[in-house]
Amino acid sequence: MEIKSDKLIQGDIVYLVKGTDDLNVPADLVLLEGRALADESLLTGESVPITKQSVNNVDKEQVIDQDLVNVKGVVLFAGTKLIETTNERARNRIKCVVLRTGRFTTQGQLIANIVSFMNKTDSASLDSIKIVMMMLFFGMMAGGYTL
Repeated sequence: MEIKSDKLIQGDIVYLVKGTDDLNVPADLVLLEGRALADESLLTGESVPITKQSVNNVDKEQVIDQDLVNVKGVVLFAGTKLIETTNERARNRIKCVVLRTGRFTTQGQLIANIVSFMNKTDSASLDSIKIVMMMLFFGMMAGGYTL
């Protein structure tokens, strides 16, 4: 059964399998079963795919925080592409739980930061133009005074 990504909510269990084309990850997901090879170049700029493993394979002594953001290798990030999925138990379908959706995903936060920066740059640019115009005015006044 297929479901649209905008219908996913935190805590949903989803199964993904890579077909003939690369599969876009619909939300930030924690890998519960299986392994995946993910292209995260959209988020990190790295050209080398990253291997993701199930959370069950993480070293038990590793500290896992509430959002699982400090555990590398178990979170599939929204907007990245799955190059390969492997799961011996379920015909290469990987089992995941939805961690974050929409603007709360890593990709959503990245876009929000970019938009926020652009808005700040616009107001700073306006102030810069005002200063340049004032300098031009005083320069013309000083030039007129010396002639």
